[in-house]
Amino acid sequence: MKKPKLILSSYDIVFDPIEDEHQKDVDPKYKEEQEEIFYRLRSNPKECVPRLIALMEKCPDVPTLYNYLSSAYRLMGDNEKGKEVIIDAHMGK
Repeated sequence: MKKPKLILSSYDIVFDPIEDEHQKDVDPKYKEEQEEIFYRLRSNPKECVPRLIALMEKCPDVPTLYNYLSSAYRLMGDNEKGKEVIIDAHMGK
């Protein structure tokens, strides 16, 4: 029987906000809308889908929006569409 490998790792716990490097790509006039969508996502994902698609057209280089869209589809029970959004984002579509 093989002995399991011991993997040592470390991390720092911080209490300050961590800047999301992709948020710098969001035009300030769209940040408020993105935040509002984030807070509505769980309560009304169906309403968020068209808003996210429209926002993604304005800010196509913000990965967070693709994650939100994927989450919206998954919250509506469409796991396949949620997966497709993430794959498309990684493929650059």
